[in-house]
Amino acid sequence: MDLGVGSFVFSSGLVSSRTILKNEYLKKIDTLAERLTKSFRSSIALLVMGFIRLAITKGADYHVCSNTSTSISKGLCTSKSQRHEKEIRTKSSQLICFPLQEHITEYGAHWNFFFTLGFLPPFTAIFHSLYQHLPASTSISSSSRSIIISLLPCLPSILLSTLYELLLSQTSLKSYILLAPRTNLIAANKEGIFSFIGYLSIFLAGQSLGLSVLRGSNNNANSYNNTTSTMTKSVIAQASLWTMLFVVATGFGYGLNIPVSRRLANLPYVFWVCAYNCWQVLGFWMVEMFFFGGAGGSSSGAGVSAVAYEERTPRTLRAFNKNGLVVFLVVSKKFLECKSSRGSLFVSLVRNEKSLEVMLTNHDTNRQTY
Repeated sequence: MDLGVGSFVFSSGLVSSRTILKNEYLKKIDTLAERLTKSFRSSIALLVMGFIRLAITKGADYHVCSNTSTSISKGLCTSKSQRHEKEIRTKSSQLICFPLQEHITEYGAHWNFFFTLGFLPPFTAIFHSLYQHLPASTSISSSSRSIIISLLPCLPSILLSTLYELLLSQTSLKSYILLAPRTNLIAANKEGIFSFIGYLSIFLAGQSLGLSVLRGSNNNANSYNNTTSTMTKSVIAQASLWTMLFVVATGFGYGLNIPVSRRLANLPYVFWVCAYNCWQVLGFWMVEMFFFGGAGGSSSGAGVSAVAYEERTPRTLRAFNKNGLVVFLVVSKKFLECKSSRGSLFVSLVRNEKSLEVMLTNHDTNRQTY
């Protein structure tokens, strides 16, 4: 699940790079105000769903962990065997906390993943101007120099995640996130607010990869082959870069020895998610090249992408690709229903155990009386 949420953010960033490439192709430069306006419009649906989820979870008291072990342990323990039975029942009753509760240490008391996704576009709109001035976002050649240039879009993500890690390690921010009491709105949602920096870094890394893999080519053989070769080398370069940074960040003895933390979305977590997704995209790209000869479908490079996509992609997969958010919501709903049913089962089991507890206690008490 930790890798899943990071991969979801990474893929969102990869797809969002189409806006940068589209404006580059049309030679269109939007102002910061225009980009922020468009990004806020695209975030409204996610923010609304975040508030809906918040209302549902709070209204259903979904986040409260039922502490049945306390009530069960109030009975009398008059024998060694009964104390053993009570210990087993106490441990088993704690399982009810797993299917019913929403751990506030994941994102906070009110924050959820929809809020993280909703606030990403406005912040990434600020970095849009930076990508317009990077060499990798304006030209790609087949030379070895272009491979190094293709790594430049990774710099915003690396610098932002490194700055965040410095704040965690050199200030009291890490202790604040992990240990501070939830006395106000910010403190109550400290995990979600500060981990947003890490997710923003992952989103920017996805954009940097998208600038390489989603770039088109001209309708001639030489241009298509050169672009395909350069794109492959760019993906390999970025995957190798993120892997090397992850090894340096987590290495014991030869590295920084920083543990991966999804709760903090710290530096190793960012590098781990980026490395995994880059290698995964490279694997998909190799399958495409080996079985279908690249995205164009022919050596001439004509009829790039659109027709080939319709011909090769099953209709079911196209439906999933075009309705990812709907699929995510349906799966989440089924998951919650499953957890709720499991929670009801645990509740009935614990109630039966409590009834048995009372009967045994009364029986022992009556026997001692006689």
